[in-house]
Amino acid sequence: MWLALLRILSSCILEENNKTTMQKFQMTCSCGDTTAVEAENREGAVAQLKDMMNEAAIKAHMDEKHPGQPVMSVPDCHAMIERDVKEAV
Repeated sequence: MWLALLRILSSCILEENNKTTMQKFQMTCSCGDTTAVEAENREGAVAQLKDMMNEAAIKAHMDEKHPGQPVMSVPDCHAMIERDVKEAV
């Protein structure tokens, strides 16, 4: 019985140690639009935001929030993401 209880307890401890703690990160555009994601770390958040902000998404954002301004290039947008992503408070 003790052996079975010890195995269950060990299994629970291993599961708890393997859980990933997610954090919330965000970036705010110059227009005030804020985008937030949950990730293990800042690098993960940057990767998620870069995946989200492809050419079509950038154009849609610029058309809606920055009418009349030239559409930002993907590399420029991704550089801004790298620079501006912060841990959410």
